Amino acid sequence: MRSATRQLELSVRVAAQYARTFAAVQQVRRQLVPDTLDDLEAEDWEDDDWEPAPEEQRHRVAALGRLAKLVDAFAVGSIRFATLSRRAGTETDLPAVTDADTSAVGDVLDRMRDIADQRRAGDISAEQAASWLRRAAGELHQHWQQEQLVEANDRPEAVYFAWRLDPAAQHCDECPEYADEVRRSEDWDITPGDLACGTSCRCELEEVAGP
Repeated sequence: MRSATRQLELSVRVAAQYARTFAAVQQVRRQLVPDTLDDLEAEDWEDDDWEPAPEEQRHRVAALGRLAKLVDAFAVGSIRFATLSRRAGTETDLPAVTDADTSAVGDVLDRMRDIADQRRAGDISAEQAASWLRRAAGELHQHWQQEQLVEANDRPEAVYFAWRLDPAAQHCDECPEYADEVRRSEDWDITPGDLACGTSCRCELEEVAGP
């Protein structure tokens, strides 16, 4: 059994770790989401009549996908905040994302910050914090998957996607039923995140040449 002194040392160490996580999430949110929706709405312009060119839409979805994967990697602890910060700036081309994407990213990072704060306060266990962080990142992952199909459905030609399983993930009973299945974009009425595993899902719809 640990002594009271040793237990206190461990508690202080855990609190410090989550304090760093809390600060990191705040900083990455400021970097990735520099403008609030209120700031965007205050600008004197109407976006209802504006449609980006198809190539810009593809560029945007690709940038969103890279961003979703980076946030996911940060949530599961496979990359550090410094790596996320550096790669988000050099690999994602953040200006390509829209205000809707910005809102989705901001919501996810806000939840990640709240989770870290709860863990720091001792309200939830380390296991709960890790699980909730992964689920929060999964919401951004699902947003990207859905936007992929929306963009593909706007193309004049048929676009096909294959359901891919993450070989490193623990899958629910339903995901393997779709493994490597190929459909046209408009025929995918579900996306990763819609099945039993919810936002814990790490499957992806990958664009392929055809069936």
